Amino acid sequence: MHVCDQKIEVPCGEGRQHIRWLGLNVAARYQKEFYPHAFRVPQRVLTMDGTLLRPRAVIHETCQDGDEVQVELRKGANIPEDLYDDDAAWI
Repeated sequence: MHVCDQKIEVPCGEGRQHIRWLGLNVAARYQKEFYPHAFRVPQRVLTMDGTLLRPRAVIHETCQDGDEVQVELRKGANIPEDLYDDDAAWI
């Protein structure tokens, strides 16, 4: 996982979790290790070529073992309008 110029490895076992789980897991790990004074939540997960991954997609159906993806963390309370798509909604 690439998040805020950092690379974090996340073991997913069989990958039966959703992409949403992956984003939340990375946000928590990033916060604990690199950004301990504020809570930031994921706003989207993308492949390295910029393809949006649906939050409710199953990891092993979407990614291959060893794939790298990007997590964008929301910096404030505002939610960008382009995140209201039903397939991409985190809220």
